[in-house]
Amino acid sequence: MTKKKQGKPGRPPIHSGYALLTKGTEAIPKNRGQVRRYLEQIRSGLISDYGPEEKNLSTSQLILINLIVEKVGFIRLITEYAREKGLFKDGKLRACFSENLLSYENSCRLAIMALNKLEGKKEDTMSLEKYLEIRDQQDQASEEKEK
Repeated sequence: MTKKKQGKPGRPPIHSGYALLTKGTEAIPKNRGQVRRYLEQIRSGLISDYGPEEKNLSTSQLILINLIVEKVGFIRLITEYAREKGLFKDGKLRACFSENLLSYENSCRLAIMALNKLEGKKEDTMSLEKYLEIRDQQDQASEEKEK
């Protein structure tokens, strides 16, 4: 008679991407510490790009930054899993690649585009004083041409 290993009940962990989505970065396995550090660098980099500090960001910018970090983490965990186990199992593409990876990559790209658009609105907004100054300059220039 052979003894079975006594472990945690349920499905064994595979790539930890879904655990990241439900439990946060604490769910990243210890052997994936480089992924946790990578995500921390991405988050601090995005905050400094758009902030320069977290308190300078709008709520929508913070939401998008957190979404981007979460999606990049999911993508990175699946990619690390592929490096260890390969892309194929029994001659077929592993489910985590065929079902989710491209949609998460596209979703991440769209979130980055949305974040860039939000950031661009700041530059497009002109103060009333600046507008009046430019309008006065244009009026003066058109009056001088008429003379």
